[in-house]
Amino acid sequence: DYSLLSSLALTTTIIYLSLLIASIIVYYFAGLIVRISMEFPNTNILFQLFKYFPAFFFAIIFVYWFGNSFWAELLFSFCVSIFFFKKRIFELSGSINNNYLTIAKNLGMSDNEIFTNVIRKSILPELFNTVTPIHNYLWIIILIYEFIANSDGLGGVYNTALLYNDFITLFSIAIMISLLIWFGNSVIKFINRKIFFWEAE
Repeated sequence: DYSLLSSLALTTTIIYLSLLIASIIVYYFAGLIVRISMEFPNTNILFQLFKYFPAFFFAIIFVYWFGNSFWAELLFSFCVSIFFFKKRIFELSGSINNNYLTIAKNLGMSDNEIFTNVIRKSILPELFNTVTPIHNYLWIIILIYEFIANSDGLGGVYNTALLYNDFITLFSIAIMISLLIWFGNSVIKFINRKIFFWEAE
């Protein structure tokens, strides 16, 4: 009755596809974001402002604008991922090792090369430690989004199960989601160690 397999496929596709796209973009453009944060420090005020807005509000706004739409949900998940990645980059930009910058300048590297080849690579290991908490947060916010929109994802299943007071389904989905989050975090940790193996030792 709940079409659990299709709901599971929809929710997991939304979460992992958006997280993958955001991670790839951040991987290649982290240096540019650091440069913007250093040259325009006032942009940090935006993050300070939006962090006080409840995530529930943004989910409602997207549902209000776009309704029950796969692409809107994917865009929402992507925007959440990018926001937290950029927030973390802005935080890391203030703790970059000045020795890296000094050596790079002494070697005659241009500013673009410094931000792309030195700074970007120096913050990537710490930056991608953020993937796990973003992954966990996406599960929460996407389930909220789907619950509000009553979509075909797991959040929509929660909505229907609650409507019919189906406690068994509510509890079963909670266990399923917990296992999925655990498995996803394990895979992320494995990939992180393979990419940044020198940091894990």
